[in-house]
Amino acid sequence: MGHVDRHSESNPEQHLPASKEALQSEATWLEKRVHALEKENRWHLISLDKLSAVSAIHGDSTKQKDPINILKSVLESIADATELDSLGLMIADRETGEFELQVCEPPEQYSVLVSEIDASIRQAEFAWALNYHLPHIFTSTQPEYKTVLSVFATPSQIYGMLVASLPASKRLTEAMKKLISVILFNGAHAYENTVLYQKVEQQRQTLFKKVEQSNKELAYHTTHDLHTGLLNTKAFLQHIRNTLSIDTSQQGIIVYIDIEGFNRINGAYSFQTGHKLLKLIADRLRDLFDGDALKNTIDYHPEFTATARITGDEFAFFISGEFNRSDAITLMKSCLATLTKPYSAAIASEKLDIDFSLGSCLITDNTVSVRTLLHRAEMAMYQAKHDGRNNTALYSANTRDVRGHNSLLFEKELKTAYLSKQFCLFYQAKVSLETDQITGAEALLRWAHPTRGILPPGEFIDAIETSGLVKEVGAWVFREACKQVRKWQQANQPIVPIAINLSPSQIEPSLPARFLDILRKEQVSARHFELELTESSMTRDAENAVDVLNQLHEIGFVIAVDDFGTGYSSLLLLKQFPIDKLKIDRSFVRDILTNSDDKAIVEAILAMSQSLKLSVVAEGIEEIAQYNFLKTLKCHEAQGYYISKPCPEPEFQALLLSWNGVTKNIG
Repeated sequence: MGHVDRHSESNPEQHLPASKEALQSEATWLEKRVHALEKENRWHLISLDKLSAVSAIHGDSTKQKDPINILKSVLESIADATELDSLGLMIADRETGEFELQVCEPPEQYSVLVSEIDASIRQAEFAWALNYHLPHIFTSTQPEYKTVLSVFATPSQIYGMLVASLPASKRLTEAMKKLISVILFNGAHAYENTVLYQKVEQQRQTLFKKVEQSNKELAYHTTHDLHTGLLNTKAFLQHIRNTLSIDTSQQGIIVYIDIEGFNRINGAYSFQTGHKLLKLIADRLRDLFDGDALKNTIDYHPEFTATARITGDEFAFFISGEFNRSDAITLMKSCLATLTKPYSAAIASEKLDIDFSLGSCLITDNTVSVRTLLHRAEMAMYQAKHDGRNNTALYSANTRDVRGHNSLLFEKELKTAYLSKQFCLFYQAKVSLETDQITGAEALLRWAHPTRGILPPGEFIDAIETSGLVKEVGAWVFREACKQVRKWQQANQPIVPIAINLSPSQIEPSLPARFLDILRKEQVSARHFELELTESSMTRDAENAVDVLNQLHEIGFVIAVDDFGTGYSSLLLLKQFPIDKLKIDRSFVRDILTNSDDKAIVEAILAMSQSLKLSVVAEGIEEIAQYNFLKTLKCHEAQGYYISKPCPEPEFQALLLSWNGVTKNIG
């Protein structure tokens, strides 16, 4: 049987050219097929288009100022890609967790969607939908519709829900569900980005405002005295330089003011009274230039006036104008008359009559430095002080600096006072915050001056240091305290520990032996005494101080750190030195009721002391609220003017015998 060719057996008509009708029929069929494929894949093309649009939304999210616009764009994309009739997006409130309808499309369907939501909540469908990642279909209150719910969430805990109505005759394919989920996922993250961006931007703006405000405050603090609001010395001098640089022929006057006996006011009343007085003096100086009295007296340029607090109790002011010596004297007398008027009883138990000393320097040319001009005004002030209280003086070429001369005379007076036994001790009580009972006293040095009365240490302690009397006076203070304890012992009267302040100059190797010798001669025990030192006293020669304090501690003295927290070595002290007690500085106690930083510092000191088993004394208690607040913080002891002012021994002994608790003795 031979080979047969396949082509030879084929239909010969197949090789004939197709007719025109056949070609047209085939073309029509192909066109219909193309239309069918386009219809079949139209939704897929729309899906791709919407996904592209959603990606654009996500990319531009940080440019949107209102996150609601993101939600609107999401709804538009879902509406275009599906056959849902009405749609809404709900967002959960972060605090309450309750969902609230934010946007809906079309807007007029808002009430309808709210009704659907309420129905879904009642039927627990809403909660059920939270368990699904894809859109889920539920029954609707409208027979011709079905309800579609789809939850979405973001990492930053933004939760939302799509609520939509689907015609009952339509179906939601799995592909559509996935597309809706993808759109919601991208839209939710875009919404999240916008919300977070808004918050970051708000925080940035808030931080910017805080930084701006802090910069303003810092600028103010660097140029002003915080207590009085007046310029500080540096800013005051710069103001004068700026004024004089405007016109090289500019003239003026600087007046330097000193408050007489300011330390005695603090000692007799309280530091709080002293602070109030400083503010009132600053106010009077402002009023001096704000009113018309001075303008009617001399001719000056008010726009260039400046007032400053130079030191604790010294002020100065500058005014611009052409003045002669007569003008300067008139100006100082006018200022003195304003300042010496009695000060209100609101700052103390009675009206205060305060004395001042004023000195001034005329500015007649720009060849002398501003600092030198201020110094000249200060020299004139000391000349006025030397001539007697409530005096004024104008600088001249013959003005001499009497401070050095006065200093020598003062030191001579101190030596006379020591030899003639003009020094005495006052005692200020310390009270237990747990029992309200007196648990100790601080011995405070006073000078019974023959003409000036009782002087507090602030007026002479520096001179004692420079005069070389500090060791002798320090030993005298301790000896007098020992005699007082022995006196109490012999009279069978209550004995409380007495705190003695040590000067840095006393911390030397011979101190333990010197104090031990005094204890033996007076026949008293070291356990009746506390030795108080400031942080600077300990750290000036730390190696020597550690050795000296260890010896004193072994003898039996209690070692206390005075003004704790004001130095830079507070924690180091607790590690190196034999510390038993901490005295919180009054600067932290003064504003503890209103200043959160002071409160936090005190709480930290108390927590640390508890861990280290140290006792804590709060200094500067001036009101019952401070006392009670420190009691709630579990502070151990309190000291201050509210409890007792420093007083002579007989008054302190009477207080000790009659004491019956803080509220009963004071309140």
